[in-house]
Amino acid sequence: MTARDDLVSLNQLAEFARETVSTAGQTTRSALDSNRTLQLALWKSVELTGEAANRVSRECQNRHPAIPWKQMVGLRNRLAHGYDSIDWDIVWKVATVELPAVQHQIAIALEREKARKNDH
Repeated sequence: MTARDDLVSLNQLAEFARETVSTAGQTTRSALDSNRTLQLALWKSVELTGEAANRVSRECQNRHPAIPWKQMVGLRNRLAHGYDSIDWDIVWKVATVELPAVQHQIAIALEREKARKNDH
């Protein structure tokens, strides 16, 4: 992948993470159990977050080891292929604890990659 592709993927990663955190922040864990639309929204946004992470080159991922790339991609794969056995507690924890904690690292990676591109 080129630096430009990494910037596109990092931007998408940041946006999907923001959308996931925002969606979860507007509701409660108990609502997730009874609201299929909310389940689908969080399911897809967490999945897309992992897909965007997967599209970031290995070289770029290696430059930003504070981001849990492997876990994000692994959850994406689990959601995409294990759709019949989703653990909503895990989805909720990702949306309310893990992604909010990593958003700052994603923003740092994005800024550093922009600067790196401008330096070349």
